[in-house]
Amino acid sequence: MAVAERPRTSVEARDLALQEVGKTPWIQPRELAARLHEQTGLPASELIRLLRGMEAEGDLRSRLDGGRKTYALPERAPRPERLQTPAQRERDPESKQAPVPKRERKPKREREREREPVAAPAAPAAPAGEPPAGSLWAAEPEPAPRPEPAPQRPAAVATKPGWPIAAVVVSVLAVAVLAAVFLTPEKRDSLTGASQESSEPAPVASPPPPDRDPVPANEPVPANEPPASDSKPRPRPKPRPAADAGLAVARKARIAVLSAVAQPGAAAREAKRLERKGFRVGTVANAPVPAERSAVLFAGGAKASARAVAKAVGIRSVKAVDPGTAAVASGSKLYVVVGAKR
Repeated sequence: MAVAERPRTSVEARDLALQEVGKTPWIQPRELAARLHEQTGLPASELIRLLRGMEAEGDLRSRLDGGRKTYALPERAPRPERLQTPAQRERDPESKQAPVPKRERKPKREREREREPVAAPAAPAAPAGEPPAGSLWAAEPEPAPRPEPAPQRPAAVATKPGWPIAAVVVSVLAVAVLAAVFLTPEKRDSLTGASQESSEPAPVASPPPPDRDPVPANEPVPANEPPASDSKPRPRPKPRPAADAGLAVARKARIAVLSAVAQPGAAAREAKRLERKGFRVGTVANAPVPAERSAVLFAGGAKASARAVAKAVGIRSVKAVDPGTAAVASGSKLYVVVGAKR
């Protein structure tokens, strides 16, 4: 009874591939896989992957031959011959390696002399008074050194003293000041005859107020009434601007607070803020459409009140209410729509 052969492993397939490539260099991968399949029984796809791995590891060398890849063994560098020990040479007398001659050890002094650098021979000294051959000034005598000139000091510049000029200028200014003081005439007032240079100015009588009649000289002044010269007109009260009137109307009206954001509790927080400012809050609900910025809406000509509310709570946008927002809180004239930004 014939026994089926066991499929060989990838290690055995690797050895067989190297043998086949050594027998047939530059063999194509398919032909090599077919030979290995006959010997190992491994599938062709696994053998192709094995050949690619051997190529990546450097066990196989590839090149293109007519547009197709072929494999061959890589070129191995020759190994250098290893030196044999004397014991190995005695055991193997037929070895071709020649015996290594022993180096004679030189004395220490000779080795030190060999290591010392050899000094170059010194050039012969030229005779005294003659320049070296080949120099440019060989035919000309050397010039004698010139004596260095002594440093010259800068001549002193004759300057005239400046104090006479300063004395003349000061004296001229003093004479001018004295002349201005003594020659200026004394100015006097044409009405009172008093000098204007006195330290205390003459009192000036204040005119009577325009809204009162002048008091006759022979009429007695009441004790509880101040003199006419000391009385001042009372300032008239300034009229209140329209913003104050609009704020007063807004504090009496019911303000609807509508939330135009997805954040819960935004309308309730805005209602509490309005109550702290002194306003009355009516309907608190959601706006029909979302809004990016907060706004104060008005209806029925309450624009001044809407501006007062917007200024109090810090909202910039003030505009008329649209029908959709007015339907949420019917009956209100002021609406505060809470948006994502103020």
